[in-house]
Amino acid sequence: MSHPASHLFEVTIDVSVPANEASTYIDFQIPRWQPGRYSIADFAKNVQEFSARSQGRFLAWDKIDDQTWRVQRQGNRAITASYRVFGNDLSGTYAQLDIGHGNYTGGEICM
Repeated sequence: MSHPASHLFEVTIDVSVPANEASTYIDFQIPRWQPGRYSIADFAKNVQEFSARSQGRFLAWDKIDDQTWRVQRQGNRAITASYRVFGNDLSGTYAQLDIGHGNYTGGEICM
């Protein structure tokens, strides 16, 4: 977290697609719920600056519903997705990041 005062967690996901995988896209999805809680949470509302790359080139993507980003593989087998998650809520449901600490359980920042 290079700028904790911004309250932005920086997330990068590297995906290796098996050689025999025929699909033309990969879905990245953030949960709508948190383990141990019996309610729906809108974690996707805090996701910012989503992007996907392969071999130094940006890949096309669409947000297909409120929690899923679909990346077009364009034949690539190694894909890196990056995004930021705003976290400034110490309620126990959402994440918080500031210059003094970072608090998260994973589901609210990890696709």
